[in-house]
Amino acid sequence: MLEDARRLADGTTVMADVVVIGAGAAGITLARALRDDERTVVVLEGGLGDYDDRHQDLYDGTSVGHDYDLRFSRLRQLGGSTNHWTGYCRPLDALDFEARPWVPDAHGWPVDRDELRPWYAEAAEVCELLGPPPDLEPDWRDVVEGGHEAGLVEESDVVTSSVHQLSPPTRFGERYLEDLAGTPAEQLRVLLGANVTALRCTTSSTTGGATVDRVDVATLDGNRFVVAAPVVILATGGIEVPRLLLSSAEEPVDPLPLPNDLVGRYFSDHLEGVIGELVTATPISALYTAVLLTRLQALLRPSDAATRDAELLATAFALRTVEPQPPGAGRPDPRELGVLLTDGSGGPEHGGPYLAEVHFSVETEPDPDSRVTLADDRDELGMRRTRLDWRITQRTFDSLHRSFELVADDLAARGVGRLRRLRPEAEELRIGWHHMGTTRMHPDPELGVVDADAKVHGIDNLWVAGSSVFPSAGSANPTLTLVALALRLARHLDERGVA
Repeated sequence: MLEDARRLADGTTVMADVVVIGAGAAGITLARALRDDERTVVVLEGGLGDYDDRHQDLYDGTSVGHDYDLRFSRLRQLGGSTNHWTGYCRPLDALDFEARPWVPDAHGWPVDRDELRPWYAEAAEVCELLGPPPDLEPDWRDVVEGGHEAGLVEESDVVTSSVHQLSPPTRFGERYLEDLAGTPAEQLRVLLGANVTALRCTTSSTTGGATVDRVDVATLDGNRFVVAAPVVILATGGIEVPRLLLSSAEEPVDPLPLPNDLVGRYFSDHLEGVIGELVTATPISALYTAVLLTRLQALLRPSDAATRDAELLATAFALRTVEPQPPGAGRPDPRELGVLLTDGSGGPEHGGPYLAEVHFSVETEPDPDSRVTLADDRDELGMRRTRLDWRITQRTFDSLHRSFELVADDLAARGVGRLRRLRPEAEELRIGWHHMGTTRMHPDPELGVVDADAKVHGIDNLWVAGSSVFPSAGSANPTLTLVALALRLARHLDERGVA
């Protein structure tokens, strides 16, 4: 059932078996997976059913590092940031889960991709993909074209291909509205406009650890109430999760004991943009370039072996066809690019060359000083606003350019085509708006905020869902992985009888 929290009486105590804070992709996935006849799940969403500027203002904050739009890089409404999601879905690469000695603080995940395989398959259904993620299927090159050769660039020791699938995109608040609104209140209550202001903790008499025994909630209309549940799950995103944890630790009454000084550290995002052009004598497979028609997009990336040997960060390159075009159509005459082609590869008289823009996505190097903290100014609810210091190291840019060079050299040597890099001033640089890493997962409480099951270290009943738990970012959009982790967490709570 959907309810407007502004209509609850001031001072109300809402009892539940599970409280999920946040109704984005992770929160809605958890709500749907955990609802049943045996428990009551309460979901607290700080926004309303649709966009509202007053609620959105609660996301505003201060950026003191690399320029970052804290206000509009996420959405405070039912469905969260899936309301402006482009729909790109791809599992993280197997190497992303491993410890990488050449990357400082890349300690690896306490799970590997094989363990997430069934959850990825289920997440693909939740995100309404055409089928299971191709990268997890050993014969995906046949699967993607109905049993025919996909026509992709042949793999080498240096270059491989991966595949994005496009969700419609699924707007979780709209797509699953009937599930949320139609479930009886004794099983599921979704309270809109319910802004969590603090998690209150007491010491457990049974374990000696801390327990969140109540959640303070406020609406912009002024009424305040409390939610009490034995299971509390934070699913508010990679910026708001650490903000709430840090704020709760400052409370003068029953403060939240943080497990370590890692909360808010290692903030990460993807750098994206246009880095160059690929020149080929014949058109490259439409699986690389026709993403809007096929809902599939093949990517070129350095192989795992090349990544290890060159000590790279995760990087992938996508293509957008812009040729053939006649001379004078806004780009140089193709004949001027002849030196970029391999010998005998053709030319204008043979229907080429063909040009494709080369787009990139690269993870930023993990940095403990890249972090979310609390600013001095406060929002309308009296909470300290977010202060983000996002730091992008030179190693990130060096790795991106080295990855480009490796792919370029390999494709040229094999006669596939030639990559040329744009002049630095012509390169486009964008941000993915993927908020990751601020409550990273590790079994050792000295190295992570949450354990392998996403439970906060030292707090008996507090879990985190979403990309803030990612120990590394990879080069793929995080949505499919965070949905897979939410499904895994729901099963974990069920199997252990916690929820």
